[in-house]
Amino acid sequence: MGKINVKRIVTIVLFLILLISIIPVSKVFAATPKDYTVTDTINAKLDSNGVLTVIGTGEMPDYTNINLVPWKGEQIQKIIISDGITKIGKYAFNSLTTLKDVDYGNTLVTIGEKSFYGCTGLTEFIPPSSLENIEYAAFAYCENLTNIELNEGLKLLGSYAFAGTSVKTVTIPSTLEDYNSYVFQDVLTLEEFKVAEGNKTFWTDNGVLCETSSDTEDINLRAYPPASKLKTYKVPENINALRSECFANAINLEEIILPDTLIIINSDAFRNCGIKSITLKGSDLEIFGIELFKDCKNLETANIEINIPEGYMGTGLSHTFLNCTNLKNVNITSDVATIGRETFANCTSLEKIVLPESVKYIEAEAFSGCTNLKEVVMPDTIVGIHETAFDGCNLLDTKYPDGFVLNDDGYYMEADIPFKISGDFKYDFEKEVLDIVNEERAKVGVEPLKMDTKLFETAQQRAAELAVLFSHTRPNLTDCFSVFPTGLKRKAENIAAGIYGNETPEEVMVSWMESPGHKGNILDENLKYIGIGCFYHDDKYYWVQCFSDAGTEMTNYPKNETKQVEVAVKNNLINYSTYASYDYNLIRLTTNDEEEIRIFR
Repeated sequence: MGKINVKRIVTIVLFLILLISIIPVSKVFAATPKDYTVTDTINAKLDSNGVLTVIGTGEMPDYTNINLVPWKGEQIQKIIISDGITKIGKYAFNSLTTLKDVDYGNTLVTIGEKSFYGCTGLTEFIPPSSLENIEYAAFAYCENLTNIELNEGLKLLGSYAFAGTSVKTVTIPSTLEDYNSYVFQDVLTLEEFKVAEGNKTFWTDNGVLCETSSDTEDINLRAYPPASKLKTYKVPENINALRSECFANAINLEEIILPDTLIIINSDAFRNCGIKSITLKGSDLEIFGIELFKDCKNLETANIEINIPEGYMGTGLSHTFLNCTNLKNVNITSDVATIGRETFANCTSLEKIVLPESVKYIEAEAFSGCTNLKEVVMPDTIVGIHETAFDGCNLLDTKYPDGFVLNDDGYYMEADIPFKISGDFKYDFEKEVLDIVNEERAKVGVEPLKMDTKLFETAQQRAAELAVLFSHTRPNLTDCFSVFPTGLKRKAENIAAGIYGNETPEEVMVSWMESPGHKGNILDENLKYIGIGCFYHDDKYYWVQCFSDAGTEMTNYPKNETKQVEVAVKNNLINYSTYASYDYNLIRLTTNDEEEIRIFR
C-alpha cells in the first residue's frame, strides 16, 4: 500500500473550502401557503413564493386598522389583483415592506386610504386604465417609489396620496378633476409637473402645477416642484390664490415675485423654502392658516402689508416665522390684532421689532428663543401678553407694560377693576331648561345631564358677566373657561341673550336647538353635567349653559332672588354696555389631545 500524501490532501481540502466560499449562495424565499376569506365574494391565496392573489368580484373591505388585515405580518413579495376586484380597501396592504411588485388587474376603480402606506419595497406605480380614485395617503412614504404613471381615466388624487415618495416628474392626466392638498408633500426629488393635453382644470407654468377651480372660480397655484432648479420664479398674473404648502421645501428658490391679482395665501405656503426676502401687500390680500414661512432659514426681510381676516386673528400670524434664524428686518403695517403662538420663535437674528397699533394680544412663546432681541416697540392698544411670550429673550429689558400683572390664565394684563351689577336670577327658568335639555337627549337615546353644584355657581357668574360683555371672553378679557371647575377633560359653553326672543326657557331652547353647534353641545353623550344660568337685567334675559364631563349632582335649588354680583372688568369696559353677536360659531381644540374645549355663540 502506497504512502498517503498528506500535504496533497490538505491542499485539496483547502482548495475545496475556498471554492465553496466564493460560490454565491442564492436566498430561497419560502412562505407558508394560506387561504383567506376576504368577503362573501372575494378570497385571497398566498403561495410559497410570497405571491398573494386576490380573487373574486366587488370591493375589498376597509379595515379600521392594520392589525385587522388577515395577512398582517406575512412576507409578501408580490400582489396580484384579479379582474373583478373594483376596490383595494383601506389599510389592505399597509406597511408590507417586503412587497416589490403589484399587478392591479384591469377592473380596479379605487385604491383606498393608506392601502399601500409605507410599502418601501415598491419602486413603480403603473395602474390600469380603469382606475378613477387614489384616496388619502394611499402610497404615502413608499420612499423608493420613483416611477409614477398616472393613467388616463383617473379623476381623484387624495391628500398625501404620494407623500414622501421619490418621483422626479409627474404627468397629470387629462381626466383628473380633484387634486387635494399635500398630494406630493415631502417629495424633495420632484423637479417638474406636466399636464396632459385636454385637461380643463389643471395647467403648468415652468413646471409649476396650477388649477382653475370650477367651484370658486379661483385660479390657484397648486404646487411648485421642490427640486426645480429655478432661482427666481414669477407667479403668473392671473393667479389669485396660493394653496397650502405650494412652495414648501423649494430650497433652490431665492426669489418669488407675486402678482397684484393675488388675494389668498394658505397655510405653510412658503415653509422651508430658500427665499431671502418677501413682501406681502395689497388691500385685498388675505392670509389663512399658520406656519406661512416656518423654517425659511435664508429669509432676512419680511414686509407684511395685508388684510388679516378678523376670524383668523389668533392664527393668521401664528408660527408664521418660526425658526427663521436669519430674519433681521420685519415691517408689519397690517391691522393685526394678535401676534400668535410662536410667530417669531427662534428668530435668533431679530434685534428689534415695531408692532402695529392694532395689536391687542401677544400669545404664548410668540418671541421665545429670540436670543438677540433687544427692543419690542408695543402700542398702547396692548391688552394681554402671555407669560411665555418672551421666554429666552435675555437681552430684552422691557417685556410687559407698566401696571400689567400676571393673571391666573397666564397673561400679563392690567389689574382687574371690581364692578358690581344687579339683576334677578331666575332659578325656576334654569330648572325648566334642564328638563327640556333632557327631553331632547332622551329623543336621541342619550343619558340625561345632571346639574353640577360647581357648574351651577359658574353659570350664575357667567350669566351676570354676559350682561356686561356678551361674549365667550369674560369682561376681564380672560377665557370663559377660566371660571370653570379645574381638572375637566371636556367642557363647553352655550350663551344666548333675550334679544329677538329668548325670553322663556322654551324660546331659548328652540334657539339653541336650531343651531348645529349649540345643539351638538346639548346632545353630546360625552358631556355628563351642566350648569345653567339665567340673569335678568335691564329688561333683557342672559342665558348660559356650562357643560362638563365630570361633577357632583346638585339636589337643592334656591328660590328666585335679586342679587348684586361683582364682575372683574378691564378699564375699557368700566362703562359697560351689552354686546350681542350671533354671526359665528367657534370650535377650539387645546394642545392636550385628551382635552376638548368647545364654545358656541
